[in-house]
Amino acid sequence: MVRKTCIFFTLQENMKTFFFFYLSTFTVYSLLQYMFIPTRAWLQPSEEHSCEIGEYPTEEGVCCNKCSPGFKLVEKCHATGQRSNCTPCPTGQFMDQMNYFSNCRPCKRCKTSHHEYKASACERHQNTICRCDDGYYKFYIDSGLYQCRKCSQCGRDEKEKLNCTPLKDTVCECKQNYYSVNNNFGACTVPLLLYGMEVLFSSEELSVNISVEAIPKSPVGEQQTSNLPDCVPLEIKLADLIYSVLDLVPVLQVKQLVRTLGVKDTEIDQAELDHKSCREAHYKMLRLWAERGSRAGGGRPGGMLHWPLLQELLDKMRNMGLGGVAEELEMKFATQ
Repeated sequence: MVRKTCIFFTLQENMKTFFFFYLSTFTVYSLLQYMFIPTRAWLQPSEEHSCEIGEYPTEEGVCCNKCSPGFKLVEKCHATGQRSNCTPCPTGQFMDQMNYFSNCRPCKRCKTSHHEYKASACERHQNTICRCDDGYYKFYIDSGLYQCRKCSQCGRDEKEKLNCTPLKDTVCECKQNYYSVNNNFGACTVPLLLYGMEVLFSSEELSVNISVEAIPKSPVGEQQTSNLPDCVPLEIKLADLIYSVLDLVPVLQVKQLVRTLGVKDTEIDQAELDHKSCREAHYKMLRLWAERGSRAGGGRPGGMLHWPLLQELLDKMRNMGLGGVAEELEMKFATQ
C-alpha cells in the first residue's frame, strides 16, 4: 500500500514539472512572436514605398518622378517605369522647386505705391524680384513679409556710422562729448504737466503758497515721438540744476526727495543747523547727493554733473508723483 502511494505521488510530480515546462515554452514563443512579427510587418510597407530622390510614392505604391521647377503635375504615372505628365506653368505663375502639385504659384506684383520697383520679372521657375526705391530699405516683419521704410536721417548731434542699404537702415552714433539717451528708438509720449509755483518763506517761519496748472492730456491717438534729442551734452552745471529743482519741487517735498536719493537724516539735520535759510539748507542737501554721485563716477569735480546722475534724480521724482517736474527739467537740460 505504501509502495502504490509513493508511485502515485511520483507520477503527480512529473506531470506538474511537464506542465510548467510546456507553459514556460509557450509563453516565451508567444513573446518572441509578438516582438518580431509586427516589426517585420511594419518594415514591409516602408521597403515597398521607398522611392529615389526626385520621386514620390502614389496611393497605389508606385514611385513617380516629380515635375521640374517651372512645371506642374497634370497626371501621375500608373506603373513602374512610366513618367508623370507635367506641363509648364502658365503666364503669371511660377514654381521654384521640384514638385507634384497640380497648381503653380501666382507671381508677386511690386507695389509702386509702397515704394517698390521691379528688379527682375517673374519667370516660370522664379518669382518676381521686388526692391525698395532709393532712400528706402526692407524692414522684415517676419521671414516672408516686409515693407519698404524710409532711411533714417541722423540728428543734429549725431554722425552717420553706417550708410543706409537696401536691407538695413542708417546707423547713427553721437558726436564727440555726446551720448545716446533714447538709443535711437522713439520714446513713448508722456502727458506733460506744467507747474507754476510761487514759494514764500523766511528763516524763522515757513509759509507755502503753491498754485498748479496742468495742460490736459491730449486724446489718445497715434503714438507721438519724443521731442527730446537722441544725444545730449555729457555734463550739466550743478548749480543751475539744483536751483531749478528748488524752483519746481514743492518745499514740503524736498526732504522726501533727498532721502530717496540717499542723503542721510543726520546730513539733513546738519544742513538745517548750518543754514538758517530753508532754501540754502535744501541746496546743501542736494549738493551732498550730487557730490557723492560725482565721486562714484556720475560726474567730476568743478560743479559739473553727468547726465546719468540727472536721470536718477528724474526717476525718483516720477516715483514721487512729480512727473511733470521731471519732464520740465529733462526738456530744459537736454536741449542746452
